[in-house]
Amino acid sequence: MLSLSDWRNWIQTNISMGKFQALRVALVATTIAIMSTNAAHIYLFDGPNLNGHYVDWSFSETQRCYSVPCFNDRAHSLQFRKLPAGGRLVLYEDTGCQGKYYKIAGSRGEVRYKDGAFEFGLSSFMIWSTGIYATNGMVNICEDSDRRRLNTNSTDIQ
Repeated sequence: MLSLSDWRNWIQTNISMGKFQALRVALVATTIAIMSTNAAHIYLFDGPNLNGHYVDWSFSETQRCYSVPCFNDRAHSLQFRKLPAGGRLVLYEDTGCQGKYYKIAGSRGEVRYKDGAFEFGLSSFMIWSTGIYATNGMVNICEDSDRRRLNTNSTDIQ
């Protein structure tokens, strides 16, 4: 096995700077693609049947509270996929993962307010894996991310 200094010497000897930059860009792009492929995804709808306006969010952290104050109490149905194995999606009535909550097992699925699944418009959510506390921090989806999307039409999300 090559040491780090041997590896650097080999790269400097055998790869031009242009090729090295291209290799570095390709490595970063591959890493981002792999990370986004493994990300959990949630769609929050203001309609009771996975319809109406929605918030689309990708995330990968468990034990992190995701608040949605710009959609506060409006989400009445949701669709989710690729949740971490063994984790539970927990929906909260209030922002900051406070108030009444509803737990959902499974890595993918749909939840509809009209089916009696939860009796409140949700304002935050978290994936529980090791407990009930947001030990990995709090995120305001409406302010803290460039990936936030508010859409005016429902679409067929697969």
